[in-house]
Amino acid sequence: SGGEQGYCVFFEFDSAKGLLVARVAPVANDATLGRELLEQVSRSFYLTLRLLPEGFREPMSIGYLLARATDTVADTEAVAIPARVESLGLMQSLIRDGGKVDEFRDQVESTFVPKQAHEGEKELLLRFDECLAALNAQSPALQKHTRFLMEQIVKGQAGDLTRFPELPGEEVVCLRSDDELEEYTYLVAGCVGEFWTKVGLEVDRGFPGAKEAELLRLGKNYGKGLQLVNILRDFTEDLGKGRCYLPVASGTLAPDQAGQMRGVASEWSATARSYLLDGVAYTSKLRGLRLKMATGLPALLGLRTLDLLEEKGWSLKPEKLKISRAEVKYAVRQSLSLSLVPGAWARHLRRLQAS
Repeated sequence: SGGEQGYCVFFEFDSAKGLLVARVAPVANDATLGRELLEQVSRSFYLTLRLLPEGFREPMSIGYLLARATDTVADTEAVAIPARVESLGLMQSLIRDGGKVDEFRDQVESTFVPKQAHEGEKELLLRFDECLAALNAQSPALQKHTRFLMEQIVKGQAGDLTRFPELPGEEVVCLRSDDELEEYTYLVAGCVGEFWTKVGLEVDRGFPGAKEAELLRLGKNYGKGLQLVNILRDFTEDLGKGRCYLPVASGTLAPDQAGQMRGVASEWSATARSYLLDGVAYTSKLRGLRLKMATGLPALLGLRTLDLLEEKGWSLKPEKLKISRAEVKYAVRQSLSLSLVPGAWARHLRRLQAS
């Protein structure tokens, strides 16, 4: 249909009546999803999406909105964990197989929407059926990639809920091994780097500047690096909630042992930096000004965040570090200048590796 509102028809078999039932659902196109909803739920990622070439923007927007919707449900602390896990399972089923969205809509409107302080997240949950309709309107290949992405993300979100206690106790619960942390960062972010690559190979013949296997490896590491930055930025806040994503062999920390996490944080900061350099390498292998600029910007911001965290000496004060608007603007200009000049991202990578 014309304008910003489209519609998609779904067919469901009603076994009780023995009938094939048609259901019409609204489909929000890029103009509606991208400008209305995305801007409300993520100003930073919205900037990245607006930089992307048109062919990338729609599948990335749909993938992001689905992931943000499940994340909103997972993070609704006012709802008991078993109910959140159940709702995540229902959302995953709807994403994977389609089916009736009425049951989830009832859960959302009665249980989750009233608990949202953020108006954008509230609207996102109310419009989850539009996100599903937009997913189902994509090509079969893009649907397949998005569903695989969401399978990994929901697995990570549900595992996160069952790993930590609902209420903090005297001890801080930690991940137990490097492998656990590597798996977690892959499930919630590394798979996004793979998704970015698969979408690029699907929608843009000029996308690959390297072999697919190499791009998938670099993209996966890039996503893991960005998630590690989030973990390191938030780790003092998480300690206050009785949880720690940085691994400790015993699986727990006594309150007076929190100081020892400075050393652990410093070690994982080096790993995060290495993964972000893979993100710069990934960007250097792409083609196109808009694509390189959008892809490389998060790496520049992530590296700056690590610099600031290290300058603070991994203080255990509870306030969360935030990059200033001026630094964000500088990173945008830097990403643009690196993307304008052929080979500039590769040269920037060599400078970073040397330092």
